[in-house]
Amino acid sequence: MSEGASKRTLYRTATHIGVGRASGDTVGMVKSLRHLAVFAACYVAAQAVAACLLAGVAVSFRVVAVAGLTAIGTYLVDRSGPWPGAIDRADVRAAPDRVRFLKRHTILVRCVAMGAPAVAFVVALPWGPWVAIVPLSVIGLLAYSKWALPGGRIKDRLLLKNASVAISIAALSLALAHAGGGADVWTLGAVAPVLVLRVFADAMRCDIDDVNADQRHGTRTFANTFGVQFAWRGALVLDGCAALAALALVPLVGWSVSIAVGTIPLIGGIGLTVLQPTPSRDLVDALGAVGVLLAWGLVSVGI
Repeated sequence: MSEGASKRTLYRTATHIGVGRASGDTVGMVKSLRHLAVFAACYVAAQAVAACLLAGVAVSFRVVAVAGLTAIGTYLVDRSGPWPGAIDRADVRAAPDRVRFLKRHTILVRCVAMGAPAVAFVVALPWGPWVAIVPLSVIGLLAYSKWALPGGRIKDRLLLKNASVAISIAALSLALAHAGGGADVWTLGAVAPVLVLRVFADAMRCDIDDVNADQRHGTRTFANTFGVQFAWRGALVLDGCAALAALALVPLVGWSVSIAVGTIPLIGGIGLTVLQPTPSRDLVDALGAVGVLLAWGLVSVGI
């Protein structure tokens, strides 16, 4: 082999190794953000944005920040448990990578779980009594994941599992739209069905990833009770109902907001139902956030 050929071979090898390491670092960073509930936080913050848009009030940085930080704290409390060694046994089988990350970075996870709501609380202080939104969200999460009812925990009960998630995220978003944007209660009552239906649909999709683990550990979901296809199609039907509920708000916010916030997320739901990706949870969170942000952008530029 000539000297020139040897140099080219070494260059290609070094480039391949460098790209591989860079790619591995990027994938590792994305996984870390996922395990720290950043994707879920973006989804929840997007629902708060949707609540403000549909209620006809301005979207503020404070609303987005409180929604995202509160979501990170509550999700991490659910995933890691409020005390050491409290990780849900079903998660060990359903999400082993996440459980390993949580155990490997226990101090970091618990600092973020406590620090994110604390920062959210400080950011929300100008809202006066409405700052209670933050601690109430954490308390509600503990009730959802730890409170044992006669038929099991809320998170193990068919319908209650998804309904509690949908209602809690919708309630948080609506409360933020009121506290941060001044939306009146009657308007928020009209907006509520859109958020509840949409989040319920996405919660159904997220359960599909854990269908086997949930079945084994006694957690009843639509996916493991009626079948995966039922979950996919049922979620799409709820997306359609959410879009119709958004269109019903035309007298309040006009056609552009109702159509954008109502139909763009529906298009994402159609795509998910057609492709049926596995795993789907991260993509559900990402599309849920991107769809609302795209709608916000279109409304902002007057389309």
